[in-house]
Amino acid sequence: MKLENLRWSNYRRIPDGEIEVRDHLVLVGPNDTGKSSIARALHLLLGMAYSQANAAVTARDFTDPTKPLQLTATLAKVDDDDRAAFPDEITVGPPETLVLVLEATTDPGDPEQTTVRRYFPDSGHRRGRMSRDCQMNGVTGLA
Repeated sequence: MKLENLRWSNYRRIPDGEIEVRDHLVLVGPNDTGKSSIARALHLLLGMAYSQANAAVTARDFTDPTKPLQLTATLAKVDDDDRAAFPDEITVGPPETLVLVLEATTDPGDPEQTTVRRYFPDSGHRRGRMSRDCQMNGVTGLA
């Protein structure tokens, strides 16, 4: 699979937005414009096990700690191995895609306390785990 789209809202100091990815994703810009924040969003969504992401999201990741933070990745170019690994999570196309969402909230009484949930919104279920344990083309940690 390949990253096709990344969306974020209430994330760090960057305005809500999205990036469409064609063949490659290259982040270029002056210092302090959000390049590292985008890389961190990808890492939270695709590069960490659920328990790691749960521990990694902090109050600093929220633009406004009274609102939920949301990161969404859409992965495309699904092949037979992907279909076997994600039988309940892949959206039937065309094109076939896999959408992964990370939602986080802070505790109103203690903004340093966060709750993180990662799930597949198009799967028909709200489980945070995949239908089976797997590795996605060398990217681990989705379970």
